[in-house]
Amino acid sequence: AIVPGGTGVGTIIVLEQSNGRMQAFDTGGNPVPYFASSTSCTAALKDGTNATYLDIAVEYTGFIYVLSFQNISRGNCQFNLDIYNPDGSWLCRTTGFNAGKISLDMWRNIYALNYTPYIGSSTTNASSEPTISQWVPLNSSSTFTPTPTATAKAS
Repeated sequence: AIVPGGTGVGTIIVLEQSNGRMQAFDTGGNPVPYFASSTSCTAALKDGTNATYLDIAVEYTGFIYVLSFQNISRGNCQFNLDIYNPDGSWLCRTTGFNAGKISLDMWRNIYALNYTPYIGSSTTNASSEPTISQWVPLNSSSTFTPTPTATAKAS
């Protein structure tokens, strides 16, 4: 994900699956101190290496959104959307965010690529098809002030 504005414009943030962290690079591919008040090139992810990371997006004030899932039991996955502060510290999590990719707009609406059940002419031929869903934060004021709610749980 490319940081769109503010401090660190043009910084590229990469998810490192095997290290369970995010790392910041400049446009030349060199590590750049972006996290922890610009003193570290990396920031640990909440679930470390215990999750599969699917996507990352950065909104215009620098908050970082990370989509992941964990295998809870055979065939049962828990999808999570974590939000990190601009300094890389974990802020909050929404569980049950079943998606494969995410994108943000400037109003913090999230557009997610997911799958919806599609029932054909008979219920025995049920399958799924790709769809796009929109997630709208409950607090959509111009200043991000997270509060625990039913859709954005703080832990």
